[in-house]
Amino acid sequence: MRSSASLHAGRSRAGIYVALSAALAVLASGCAHVPWFGRAPAPASGPTVEYRVKRGDTPERIAAWHGVEAEQVRRVNGIDRDDALAPGRVLRVPKRPLATHALRSGDTLAQLGQWYGVDVEALIHLNDVADVRRLAVGRVIRIPATATRDGRRAAPARPRVARAPRAVAPPPPPVASDATATSPPPAARPEVDRTLAQASEAFDAADFERSLATAQAAERQLTGPLAPDDRHRLARAHLLAGMSNVALGRDEEARRSFRAAVAADGAIAPNPAQTSPKVLTVFNEAQAP
Repeated sequence: MRSSASLHAGRSRAGIYVALSAALAVLASGCAHVPWFGRAPAPASGPTVEYRVKRGDTPERIAAWHGVEAEQVRRVNGIDRDDALAPGRVLRVPKRPLATHALRSGDTLAQLGQWYGVDVEALIHLNDVADVRRLAVGRVIRIPATATRDGRRAAPARPRVARAPRAVAPPPPPVASDATATSPPPAARPEVDRTLAQASEAFDAADFERSLATAQAAERQLTGPLAPDDRHRLARAHLLAGMSNVALGRDEEARRSFRAAVAADGAIAPNPAQTSPKVLTVFNEAQAP
């Protein structure tokens, strides 16, 4: 049978264990929100929305889609500048008012981009559009907060009017002339044209890293003395590279690409009806003296 001194010592140790456990529980509850790595998230100053990270996302790209600053995204989520974002991670993004648009028959994302003054790839990204050719009538499309125009006024109802087929006269036969006889056809460059098409498709699909790499591959295919057609191809490659760099938040690299595009073909420029205001701004900055 244990002595009273042994029992007293056991009770003392048990009391110490209970007190220590309680102190650890209080400490853990107060620090549960602090991540093991990186800085602690800062409380958002306003409402936030959840965003699930996709492959290749960066704070700059996520901020651009939502019309906020990249540093806000980092601060609210405790992200350091060197941190990589793992696909599937859920971030809190400061909420900005977003317009919505219910699709009608015949509506396309290209039209919505023109009506609201936003990138088509921004619409694809924000709405998780898998196939731009298959959009259900009535689907509600979220419009980025960076919209510069009111699409409700820019998109009037389109009445359907039945029209009788119109007879079309056959074209006149070609007339031989010195100009047509001596002008050579444009030089065929199927490899370069294929590469440029792939870069453009990647950009339209919001895969900006692949668009940039493919545009740069087209630039490497066009070296040495170039014919006018090839100089235009080179300008297109530089233009696509610049647009991709803008989407990736690399404005200085974009300016260099835009200057190279104009140097190769002075008439080239982004289409203002299909290009985001940010791309147009950086392009114009690149041309400033």
